[in-house]
Amino acid sequence: MDDCSQNALCVSLPPEVRRRLCENCIKASYAQDTIMPIDTNHPIVIVEGIVLAVSSDKPLLLMAPGSLLLTPYFTPQKATPWLRSAQEVGEEIRQVRYRCITRAVFSTLTNKAVEALLEDREFLRTVFDNQLAQSDLITNYQRALYHNTAYTAVRFILQLARYYNIKRLTHAQIALLTGRNRTTVTKVMGEIMLAEPELVEGLE
Repeated sequence: MDDCSQNALCVSLPPEVRRRLCENCIKASYAQDTIMPIDTNHPIVIVEGIVLAVSSDKPLLLMAPGSLLLTPYFTPQKATPWLRSAQEVGEEIRQVRYRCITRAVFSTLTNKAVEALLEDREFLRTVFDNQLAQSDLITNYQRALYHNTAYTAVRFILQLARYYNIKRLTHAQIALLTGRNRTTVTKVMGEIMLAEPELVEGLE
């Protein structure tokens, strides 16, 4: 599915803005378990796959297709307050590793191309909405990790996989994403298959 028009960020952009970004986009594919390189000043869009930020082997943040990563190295001359705030949060990525849980495709957008669009209201609105959506995803993910039962946490990941049309997700990958051990995940998956079989239908 290496098609940027399928991710939540790009489909929300006006055609002309999307065209300008596409002209300045460098796409790269990374295998499962690859540590994502983020030492760049260029914004990155997750086009395909699930990426997990981990610190001391503990899961912290989850990024799904359509997520825009504004690295702390991205330093536009004109930055709105919310953009500065997003970058302050982004400072955390200096301390963590971004691991590709599944095969992942990234689009690197050139710094100059993005900065040139900071005057475009539609672009800013779309990026702002994207950051809000990521914030909601992170909040729900943290709740699933630390405040819910193993069943609810695994169920959350299966719902996420279904929403993003991710067909391949092993018990080991779900264990990494939920912070639970593989034995617990296997037990919970058995319970979900009996109670909510639609969540695992089509999952390889």
